[in-house]
Amino acid sequence: MFNLEKEIEEWKQLLYAGEIDAETYNAAVRKLAKKDEKIRTRRRMDFSDLIINLFELGIIFAIVAAIIYFGKGGSTAKRNIEYVRSLRDLPDPIQIQTTGGTVKNVDGTDVEITYLAEYSISGRIVDVQGYGGYALGDKLSTRDFGISWGFLANPENNNKMKWNSVGNRFLMWSTDDVEWLRSVGGEKKLNDYFSNNHIISSDKDVEKLIRSVKAGEYVKLDGYLVEAYARTDNGGYFTWGTSLSRKDRGDGACELLYVTNVTWLEEK
Repeated sequence: MFNLEKEIEEWKQLLYAGEIDAETYNAAVRKLAKKDEKIRTRRRMDFSDLIINLFELGIIFAIVAAIIYFGKGGSTAKRNIEYVRSLRDLPDPIQIQTTGGTVKNVDGTDVEITYLAEYSISGRIVDVQGYGGYALGDKLSTRDFGISWGFLANPENNNKMKWNSVGNRFLMWSTDDVEWLRSVGGEKKLNDYFSNNHIISSDKDVEKLIRSVKAGEYVKLDGYLVEAYARTDNGGYFTWGTSLSRKDRGDGACELLYVTNVTWLEEK
């Protein structure tokens, strides 16, 4: 390993012994000094490269962690899975009249949630719409789920249909296969086997799970059909009600669903 002081001392000994003159000694010292400066510069560059590499590695690690985190919907809440005999003919939703309620604080506004019925729905997610606006309703219910059940949960039937959400949180469907539509009982029958659900999460863990649900998945949602009420800052009031029937259509036919549990369904 190069040592400047040691190298200079060796040349100094040669000078004192008369083996070299002063000019040769000074030239040798200048050359040694340049060599020492190059070594120091290279060390500084190597250290800087190390810092940069560690910084870049840290950025890469953060990006990978973020991808993993948000790829799971940003959720650390555990996904519950229930195994069922078949996903092709899931039962009708279960609705039981009840009472009670809770209060949910939404950005400083207390929203009174009144339970009208215990509710459990198992089905295929046919449409997912997210909401992130400034309106109280969009903050209270950040997701709409279109859900089908019964024979309509069968992918072979569901794939015959096109689903899309339109303004004011309505869910619409269409099909190009008229023969298929006639064979399954027509429009009236289809309308009895799907619903549009405005989802209110009971807590942050449920909200994370709700945000991770994707179209095409099979899930069971447990909770309550509810009415929501709040006094607004301008002295007005906010109300939002639910349908209590699976056979109605049009304005007011959607379910306002306060979800307390999310379960993913898989076949045995």
